[in-house]
Amino acid sequence: MRDQFPFAVARVTRRWRKMLDERLKDLGVTQARWSTMVYLDKGGEGLTQRELASLMAIENPTLVRLLDSWKSRV
Repeated sequence: MRDQFPFAVARVTRRWRKMLDERLKDLGVTQARWSTMVYLDKGGEGLTQRELASLMAIENPTLVRLLDSWKSRV
């Protein structure tokens, strides 16, 4: 049972993101963009890209791709 726990958490996470993406679709926002906005708000002014990636627990290149895709839509 314990060895299945990480997989169960991963399934719940995927379902959560999918449901959230569906709810945010009309606003033109995804879960990834929404969480970026939340972390930017929490981080305050002067937050560096590296600090933002660390807060979000993602790699810097992942954040770059996310921000670039967001910029192209705005």
